[in-house]
Amino acid sequence: KHVNNAVHPGLFTNGRFALIHGRLGHLTDPGDAFALVKITIEYLSEMHYPGEVEVGTLVRRIGNSSVTYGQGIFYNGKCASVAESVMVMLDGKTRRPKTLPEAVIAELETMR
Repeated sequence: KHVNNAVHPGLFTNGRFALIHGRLGHLTDPGDAFALVKITIEYLSEMHYPGEVEVGTLVRRIGNSSVTYGQGIFYNGKCASVAESVMVMLDGKTRRPKTLPEAVIAELETMR
C-alpha cells in the first residue's frame, strides 16, 4: 500500500492547476497558458494508500514571464514531500514566453 514517488508530481500539478485556474485564469488572455519548465522534488516521508493528502502552494518568486512556486504535500499531518517549480506564461498565439500582465502579478503578490 506504499504510494509510489511517481504520484507526487501529479499531486503537485493538481495543486498548481487549482491555484492557476482558480485565481489567475480570469486575469489572462484567452489561449494563454502556464507551462512547467522545471520541477525539483524532495521526498521526506512515506505515504500509504488509502489516505488523504493536502497540497499547499505559495509563490516564491515572480519574474518577467515566469513564476516560481513552493509546494508541500501533507499526509496524516506530516510533510511527505516538498517541491519547487518554475512555470512560464505562454502567449496563446505564438506559444512563446509572454510578460506577465500587471493584474496577474498583483494577484501572485497576495500568494507570497
